Amino acid sequence: MDSSPDWAESIRAARQVSGSVTRWEALAAEAEEAPDVVRALVYDGTGGAHLRQHWAGAGPDHLDAAIGWYRRAAAIARDPVATAVFSNLGRALESRYDDRYDDGDLDAAIDAYQQAGADLFLGRALRRRGHSGPDLDRAITLLSSAVEDADDPEPIRELAGALLDRHDTDGNGADLDRAVDLYRTAAATTDPEQLVAGCTGLANALLVRFQERGADDDLDQAIDLYEQVQPDAGDLSATAALARSNLAGALLARRDARGGPGDLDRAISLYDQASRCPDLSPRQHTGIMNNVAAALDDRFHARGALADLDEAVATYTDVVEQTPVTSPDLAGRLNNLAIALRTRHVYTVRLAPRLTDDLRESISRHREALAAGGDTPLRAALLNSLGNGLRTRFDATGDHDELREAITCFEDAVAAAPNDPAYLNNLSTALAALGETALLERAVTASRKAVALTVAGVAEYPRYLLNLANALAELGDRNDDAGLRAEATERYRESGRLALRALPGDALFGAANWSETAGAAQRWTEVVEAYRIGAAATAALVNVQVRRSDKESWLSMAQGIAARGTLALAGLGDARAAAVAAETGRAVLLSEALEVSRIRLERLADAGHGDLVTRYRDAAERTMPSLS
Repeated sequence: MDSSPDWAESIRAARQVSGSVTRWEALAAEAEEAPDVVRALVYDGTGGAHLRQHWAGAGPDHLDAAIGWYRRAAAIARDPVATAVFSNLGRALESRYDDRYDDGDLDAAIDAYQQAGADLFLGRALRRRGHSGPDLDRAITLLSSAVEDADDPEPIRELAGALLDRHDTDGNGADLDRAVDLYRTAAATTDPEQLVAGCTGLANALLVRFQERGADDDLDQAIDLYEQVQPDAGDLSATAALARSNLAGALLARRDARGGPGDLDRAISLYDQASRCPDLSPRQHTGIMNNVAAALDDRFHARGALADLDEAVATYTDVVEQTPVTSPDLAGRLNNLAIALRTRHVYTVRLAPRLTDDLRESISRHREALAAGGDTPLRAALLNSLGNGLRTRFDATGDHDELREAITCFEDAVAAAPNDPAYLNNLSTALAALGETALLERAVTASRKAVALTVAGVAEYPRYLLNLANALAELGDRNDDAGLRAEATERYRESGRLALRALPGDALFGAANWSETAGAAQRWTEVVEAYRIGAAATAALVNVQVRRSDKESWLSMAQGIAARGTLALAGLGDARAAAVAAETGRAVLLSEALEVSRIRLERLADAGHGDLVTRYRDAAERTMPSLS
């Protein structure tokens, strides 16, 4: 009588016990003398049991075990079993790559998918390995083939994503438009899960197109789509967290374009909710925390509260510490931290440039980021950021070697990405800082191109206008060119008007530059215009501050603008307005001090200390005349 096991029945029974590693491993031990096809099926099932345990949070040892069992199965598998075995091996290797960022695992996954002939999985993995170049082109070819043969939306979304990747590299508008069309197709589904993924992909693509072309309809559609897929308030799943994070990013884009104050606060709230999701992977969690820090940084620039910037620096620091050294995200996150540290340095020492620990650490982090980034598409951005750090250190030390190294960084960044407005803008400011006439002419050329390449609605546009105005003004004065000076005036005016909508801190910086440049040439009417922009920006910043120290930090910058405004108004014969300008900063501080005192006195009276309030007010009445 044949006592050999009924392998088909044994495998079927093991599959019915979800996640039973023990059952599968016992079956694998029994199958050691079985035919290859049986052993391949059993080893594959054992690998699957371990992989499911890993996905359920049981630990990395299960992932390593899964890969080991899948490899044993792949070594003996033959068609038709081999296709499934190699696909499963590829999935497990991709999972380990997600956890440990070992490029060898991604390469091995690609080899496994090639053995399986799985166009969709192979195309997806190639897309991950190469965000540009031959890998990406091959991924698009494979995914296009997968779309032709598939009935479900997933291959369509993968192809659309690959086209977006290629657009990010070469700026091909046709790829972007095709990606939008494909995502629309993927979103036309009745399956709830596929609908969420399709709507999210379409919204992402529309947001990219808005940022590139500035069409309001694209932005409005993107936000509507993100709103449609928002989860219930109590949903703490990873999918819910990513949905909140996506909407937050779109709200920030709308706030940059239109200046809606509520969008910024809601975005920060959404990011905060998303970061509290317990089901996020470590990579997802640090990614969202990185977004939290960026939004806090944005709010600092919008409202000037140094507490927001301090929290952004602390959050960026935590993100960097939690990012593995092998992670492809490390370079970008180091760069973000370095930029925030440099920003805090600039706002701390803006009236008296000097070296600070923040600036020293910033440049060190920039160099770490450049080393971590290697020879990747991110290198140009990292060079640009290091250049900014070196330029800032030149402002503190006056060392022209620092400035020349900064210019080299900017030139290398522009060579790699000649149509990136940020790199052109920064190259322009560094060239202008050297002060040579020929370099000033190059600075104006680079700055004009930066402005021309930037959509008027994005946050950086007023800054680029300001830097163009500075270069035009200096070159106009150097060459005694009235036409350049007139253009500079118009650029200063436009920059201030736009910055006042959403970035009053930038408007205040611009007003300071304009009033200083025009004041040196005794163009009093322009100085008065700059003063009025500065006064409006100061009021906007002070009105949203809580801490007096924050108010004073902005008022100290405004003081110079008010002094020049006072001189200009006096020069134009408006003595009354000149007197008002001279007292504006002092009056704002005094009114803020009195308001704080009133609130504190009310709290003191409510606490049952009315006698102290009476004594205080009596003393205040006796001393108040000394303030007049």
